[in-house]
Amino acid sequence: MVTTIERKNMIVKKILVMFFMFYGMQIQCVQDDVNLFLRAKELFSQEHYQDAFNVFQRIENKSFAVFYNMGLCCLRQNKKAEALLAFKRAEKKALSYQEHTLVQSVTDFAYGKESEDISWYDQIAVFCKKSILSTPILLFQLLILFGLIFLMVSWYKRWYEKYKVSSCIALASWFLLYFMYCYKVDEITKQYAVVIKETTPIYSGPDSSFHKQFDLEQSQLVDIMAELNGFLKIKVDNHVGWIDSQSVELV
Repeated sequence: MVTTIERKNMIVKKILVMFFMFYGMQIQCVQDDVNLFLRAKELFSQEHYQDAFNVFQRIENKSFAVFYNMGLCCLRQNKKAEALLAFKRAEKKALSYQEHTLVQSVTDFAYGKESEDISWYDQIAVFCKKSILSTPILLFQLLILFGLIFLMVSWYKRWYEKYKVSSCIALASWFLLYFMYCYKVDEITKQYAVVIKETTPIYSGPDSSFHKQFDLEQSQLVDIMAELNGFLKIKVDNHVGWIDSQSVELV
């Protein structure tokens, strides 16, 4: 007759067996991805760019490095639309300021974009959006903030002066963190796509019978705003219109 303790031990053993089986499968998947990545890098070094791209495509859990190398493979074959798509996907996977900057530099160089003078407000926005990608940078900013609060409070002797100073710093820090959070959420939730066809007409409504505004060129990046009846409402260069969903590839 099976006692309660034995039954509990059997349940624990089954759970442990299932856990180690799942853990072993995960390790095997990771090892397979590593082997595929090394094989793709070898093909890339041998200038077999399409073969390398196909091997990168087979990797199940694609990281920043995978998408970045896929973009390089396409760029070496002059497939600019596919390259931009891969680079933008790599940008979404970026976990540090260096990775984000690397992708931005490559795309600017490959697509001939010139650096423009932007306002101080936009510079702060870009810096916050990039900095929030890196946890160490965010923690370093918070450490400096708390250090400033401590110094400012220690300089003032009266309690109400300390209260005023610390309240102002806390309020300013709250606005800064909220500002960074909003830009991070916008970066994650924003949907955009890359035009893959050579010419894509943009219409004023969700149908080809509407007025045609102009044609989009291949490799253009568009923001997705809505979808209706197989057409996407997009925004590009301050213009809003509708295009066929088959003309683009979502990032």
